[in-house]
Order: sequence, then C-alpha cells, then structure tokens
Amino acid sequence: MNFGSWGRVIVGVLALVLALGLGACGSGGDPPASSSSPPKPVSRQKFIDDTRAVCKKWKVKINKGLKSLYAKREKETGEPGGSVGAIEAMQSVIVPSMKQEVKEFEAVGFPRGEAFAAEAMWQAARNMYRRVELEGMVAWTRENLIFPFWSAAKPFGLKTCIYF
Repeated sequence: MNFGSWGRVIVGVLALVLALGLGACGSGGDPPASSSSPPKPVSRQKFIDDTRAVCKKWKVKINKGLKSLYAKREKETGEPGGSVGAIEAMQSVIVPSMKQEVKEFEAVGFPRGEAFAAEAMWQAARNMYRRVELEGMVAWTRENLIFPFWSAAKPFGLKTCIYF
C-alpha cells in the first residue's frame, strides 16, 4: 500500500471512531429535564396546591409499594416485615417512584415569576433519586440527602413533599 491508501484507511478509521463517539454522547441516564414543551406558568397557589396533590399521591403509592415488597419478602424468607427488602426497595420502589413524581411536578407548571425556584426544587428532587440510585441505602440513610430539597421547597411550603 502506498501512503495515499493508508491515508484513506486512517481517515476512514477516524471517521468511524468519531461517529461511534458522537453516537455514545447523550445515551443512557435520565431523559432531559424537561419535555419537548416547557412547563406552563400557573399561579403560585395553583402550583402549591397541585404540587401538594402530587406529593400526597406519591407518598401513598410509595407506602403501598414498600408494604407490598416487605410483605412479599417476609413471606418468602420468614423474616419479620421490613427486615428483608429495604435495600432492594431503593431500586425497585423509591427511585422509580421519585422519577415519576418529578415528571408530575414539572407537569404542574411553574409559579409565575418563580420559575427558577421551581426548577431548583425539581432539580434537588432529581439529585436525591440519582444519589439513591447510585448509592442505594447508604445515600438514603444520610440526613444531608434531603437538605437541598428542603431548602428549595421551603419558600413554597413543600418541605414535606418528598418521601423521606
């Protein structure tokens, strides 16, 4: 082969590597923070009321999911309820529920004039479930996991919104 042939091979290989590298960018992980359409502005009170309703709904769902998982593990293992399955619950109940809850938070919209504050609260919740997803029970048992959410949610009176 002469240099011209090698040059074409090298350029071809570099193009393939570049294509594969760019294809890998953005794959995996969570979907983008917002959907194709941005959250709509709503009144502050509607934002608070609707977000509280989402919180209440997900607390009930998470409690049911945990009770179901613990009952199943108790039956399978003979161990007392809650003593088996807590670590598994992080991945099978808590994280998926929190992901869906954040999507529903965003669907409520943001309070007019306070979009940044709402987005900061949503991001704090996202950061929580991501840490739990990565670290499991270790993250969940750290009190400082909830502090950023509490700080962001306090102006709206939503500190107790996240299951913790």
